[in-house]
Amino acid sequence: MKIIFILEFGLNYGLGHLARCSNLAQSLLNKNFKVGLITSKNLINSEQKKIVDKFLTPFNSNIWRLNKLKIKENYNYCDNFNLINEVIQNNAVIIDHYYLSKEFVNNLNTYRTIIHFKDDVYADDILDSSNNHHKTVYFLPETLVRNKYNGFKKNIYSGLDLFPLFPYYLKFKFPEFYLGNKKNIFLAPGSNQNNLFNEIIKKINNYSLKNNFNIFTPVQCNSNFINIKTIDGSQGLHNYIYYSDLVICAAGNVMLETLFFNLKPLVYCTNENQICLIDYFENNNKAFHIKNINLLSETLIINTCKENKKLLRKQTESYFCYDNLLNIILNE
Repeated sequence: MKIIFILEFGLNYGLGHLARCSNLAQSLLNKNFKVGLITSKNLINSEQKKIVDKFLTPFNSNIWRLNKLKIKENYNYCDNFNLINEVIQNNAVIIDHYYLSKEFVNNLNTYRTIIHFKDDVYADDILDSSNNHHKTVYFLPETLVRNKYNGFKKNIYSGLDLFPLFPYYLKFKFPEFYLGNKKNIFLAPGSNQNNLFNEIIKKINNYSLKNNFNIFTPVQCNSNFINIKTIDGSQGLHNYIYYSDLVICAAGNVMLETLFFNLKPLVYCTNENQICLIDYFENNNKAFHIKNINLLSETLIINTCKENKKLLRKQTESYFCYDNLLNIILNE
């Protein structure tokens, strides 16, 4: 049996979905399962190509690119269901795609089992939970999902521990440009960089002029921001996150990676779907929600750095466990 992923990514969307599916695909390969990817003809820029190529590596030559792959509301098209049904025949299918609907699933008729990955508690249910060949996996706290369904529901799974955040094996190395006598701050935008992120960069650059800040980001910044250095994130961001005194990021993968290391991030939204999860973490004192630029104060940054500095960083390596998620996918 193969595991076929269906997802889409491009200039301003979907790279987090590709990253987590790539991690999971590599874990499946390690257990001698074959994997494949159905996607569209994605548009990316030269900066993204290096990291996208890395994420696509586990799929090797088993990638099928459609001209069109969206069915939801005004995005109502898919150009080749015959090809999709041929590829997924008698295989497990994992959908990690925002813009697919029940109509899309109803056109799939050859799969063995189908799993839908979700990170938005309000997203539409496109699978039938009464069908034992349909499974929905929420990468969200169980509390949020139980509230949606008024309790537990058959073939619905949830938990932050299910999220395929990292490759199976991580080796930690103190980043070359991090300095022990400074506050090392890592800025990470989401796939969709918004105006708030640009305001955050400008403000924290100004703060750094009179504070002992050492600031890094994986994106190119305005050359006027002389205290913000660009790093190469194509080999993963875990070292920059793990050794940071503060992470300021969108409410996506980097936020969850930061929380995995028991660090408290400052987080902002790139879309309204993220608010529920951010509020959950803020209410549990795990993160701070930057609702607007006025909330990003110098005092907040310095105090959060002090809080995170208390955490000892003695790990040299770590193994990320995929067992719970793999059991859901592979057990029929």
